[in-house]
Amino acid sequence: MANDQTEARKLKIREAFDVFDRESKGVCDVREVGTIIRSLNFNPSEAQLRTLIEGIEEDEPTGFIRYEKFESMMLRVMADRTEFVRD
Repeated sequence: MANDQTEARKLKIREAFDVFDRESKGVCDVREVGTIIRSLNFNPSEAQLRTLIEGIEEDEPTGFIRYEKFESMMLRVMADRTEFVRD
């Protein structure tokens, strides 16, 4: 059951990310991360969003976020829905 739930979450994350992965390279503009997260029904504050982005940016920020890092971060956020859920 948990595995099915994880797979369903991964599919939702991928679908949301792909909207902003315009060249299908597995990356999106860092400025779109908040929009992607909010499209998944999470509503972090700007400070929380900055913290999330800092956690997934590369050591030398390129202005882009890789899907693998975004997915990992969103799975953690989805597992602990209490902090970022919309009212």
